[in-house]
Amino acid sequence: MKMNKTATTISIGIAALLIPLSVFAAGTAVPTAIGYGSLNISSGVSGNFSLGSNGTAMSYAHNREAATATVGATTSFTPSSGTVTVGVSGQTATSSDGQAYNISTGSGAGMADSHGSAATLVIGATAIQGAATGLNSGWSGTQTNNAILAGTNQGSYVLGQTASGFEAGMTYVQPATINIPVAGIGNNQSTTVSISSSNMGFANGKNASGALAGMNAAGIANIGSTGQFFGQGGLSAIVGPVIAP
Repeated sequence: MKMNKTATTISIGIAALLIPLSVFAAGTAVPTAIGYGSLNISSGVSGNFSLGSNGTAMSYAHNREAATATVGATTSFTPSSGTVTVGVSGQTATSSDGQAYNISTGSGAGMADSHGSAATLVIGATAIQGAATGLNSGWSGTQTNNAILAGTNQGSYVLGQTASGFEAGMTYVQPATINIPVAGIGNNQSTTVSISSSNMGFANGKNASGALAGMNAAGIANIGSTGQFFGQGGLSAIVGPVIAP
């Protein structure tokens, strides 16, 4: 008897926001934000048994893998204050659950195999065209893999869960030049520009493995997980010129 192997691969596309140019007056900063991600899972099981004249044997295996990814993009513009805000975010998670065992008596013998993996990645970047140069960007990802190879009268389980995420954004403010009449002096002009960036990230995970109750541990039973995140920001802008006639 032989169990069938299974494999699955899933991927996701792009989430992006660009405020229509018609919203802005000529020369106004235009924000863009784009985020995208991908996820892949694979799982497989196999097993067999053999019997002589007297004996029993049973082999069993299961493997469950799951992956999720979410990406978000936001842009906003407030004409009254000249404030432009953009942001991107992403979250990922994976989980693994595997089990394999063989129970045999007398002339019985067998094996069972369970293996799988799940991986995710999300990436995003923001920019403000015509104003702040540079960008805020970030990414995060998680991965889980496992394998159990149980021989005769062996049995083990593995469990794993991961999560990660990031947020990146920037704000640009450029009010219109202010003309301030000053008695006896003439005109005084002032322009103020401000830029800010922000980044956040997290990654966590937990694993567990061991022998099934009342059984010898499988010859190979392991699980591994990884998680990571990254964020960066680097902006610059020009103030002025201002001229007082």
